[in-house]
Amino acid sequence: MQEQSRPPQCGGDGNWIVIDRRTFLLTSASLGAVLYSATLGPLASDALAQASGYAAEIDRLEKRAAELGLLQPRERTVVPSGSIEAFADDKERLLDLIDAGADGGPAERSLTEDAGEVLARMTAEEAQTPKGAKDTEHNSKPIHRAFKFENPAVRKEYRDLFAGCVIDETKRHLVDRDVARLLTESRKAAYKHIEAETGVPWYFVGAIHNLEASFNMTRHLHNGDSLKKRTWQVPAGRPEVWDPPNDWASSAIDALVYEKFTTDAAKKRGWTLEPLLYRLERYNGLGSRRHGIHSPYLWSYSQHYVKGKYVRDGVWDPEAISKQCGAVVLIKALIERGEVEPLKSYDATS
Repeated sequence: MQEQSRPPQCGGDGNWIVIDRRTFLLTSASLGAVLYSATLGPLASDALAQASGYAAEIDRLEKRAAELGLLQPRERTVVPSGSIEAFADDKERLLDLIDAGADGGPAERSLTEDAGEVLARMTAEEAQTPKGAKDTEHNSKPIHRAFKFENPAVRKEYRDLFAGCVIDETKRHLVDRDVARLLTESRKAAYKHIEAETGVPWYFVGAIHNLEASFNMTRHLHNGDSLKKRTWQVPAGRPEVWDPPNDWASSAIDALVYEKFTTDAAKKRGWTLEPLLYRLERYNGLGSRRHGIHSPYLWSYSQHYVKGKYVRDGVWDPEAISKQCGAVVLIKALIERGEVEPLKSYDATS
């Protein structure tokens, strides 16, 4: 959830209403610093000195995993603190921990839950602005009333952007990493189950799951809140009929029902290219449009997005850069790999 500026009751199909790699495993941080300083000199020392606030937590979790026999030691990748690479490396390590302990006993499941808590905080810190937040800037532009799916110009914009979208080759390895995580057996099966129950394409669900929760199966699809209880961020109190802690799938289905993706009107419109992109942008919010850029929620890691995002509740930073892979970029990569059929145009089929 990157910008999140929509009202609690705005449906996905409705018209707009008013809204590092971190450390050596099994070694202490101080030993790692000594070894890297001796080997790589000032570069390593500087990189370690800038390690993120999550390094120590990930260290402890990986040590627990090693003691449980779940993961083997891995070397640290030296990347700039606060970079896209650092975010991606931390995310990958935490997901490895989450997946490694998911099907084990109490100690393993406890590790999964603790790693999930860290990943949730990291993802929320990147997203910053919760759903429902409003711009605090006086000069932010309102969304034009003509921005409706029924407007042919809106559909053409989505069609042209998708056709011209090119994945940034400097980030291709990060896109491939997200694709691989989305296609893990357990996740793809979960997404396919949701599609069978709702009609919402599995890859659409997976792309949202990445942005809202970094593929974390211990969090609500709605907004990344913990499955230990109903959601407390917007939309709050979801699912309404639910006995927490409960399973990820039932909550995910509720998120899609809440967004009105399963209504008769939504089914009639279908899941061709233009409605799919329209729903993706509505899911997150239209705040980027107020600032004259294409939403990073869709286009990050492509040439359509360079910089600009919400960094605090309702606060826009034109120089900040999203660290997350955009949903459209992820879907494009799935199409390139043959995992998803090329998307047909709504206007060509209607």
